[in-house]
Amino acid sequence: MELRHANHCVYKIRYHMVFCVNYRKKLLLDIELVNFLKNVCFEISERYCFEFDAIGSDGDHVHLFVGAEPKYSPSKVMQTIKSIIARQIYSKTDL
Repeated sequence: MELRHANHCVYKIRYHMVFCVNYRKKLLLDIELVNFLKNVCFEISERYCFEFDAIGSDGDHVHLFVGAEPKYSPSKVMQTIKSIIARQIYSKTDL
C-alpha cells in the first residue's frame, strides 16, 4: 500500500467521481475528445498535485479515480477538475 507523507500526517485519499455531460449528450464517443480530456487531466495533476489513477468515459459521462492531498476537500477537488475540464472542452468543441 502506497502512503503519502505530509508535514504532520500520512494519507492515501482516493475519490471516485462521475461527471455527466449536460442533457446526457453522447459527446464523449469521439476518441480524439477523450484523449484531449486525458491530456487536460494530466495538466491538472501537474498544477494541483492531484493523482489520476483511472480516467474512463462511457459516452455521456466520465469516471475519474483521483487522489488528492488532505488540504483539499472533496468538493474543492470536484469543483477544480470540473471547471477546468468544462472550460477546455467547450472552448475546443465550440458547442
